[in-house]
Amino acid sequence: MSREDPQLKVRLPQELKDKITESASSLGRSINADVVARLEQSFNIDSNTTNVKIPVDEIVEALAKRFNDSGLLNLSNTKNSEK
Repeated sequence: MSREDPQLKVRLPQELKDKITESASSLGRSINADVVARLEQSFNIDSNTTNVKIPVDEIVEALAKRFNDSGLLNLSNTKNSEK
């Protein structure tokens, strides 16, 4: 990217700016490079998967049941032991 590329001034919450700054630092790139990479990634997401609603509770319950049924993990007393 060069200085001749178009520029865009954006307002965002301080918390979001802090997250971007931290992300850029941890990845060893500039804030600008991090923002550009994230924007490009958001446009590359398959449009067929963006509107899929995943019933997370049902998935977790089904996985727990499979583990429990296989004997690899016993969750039968987990709720009772938390009390």
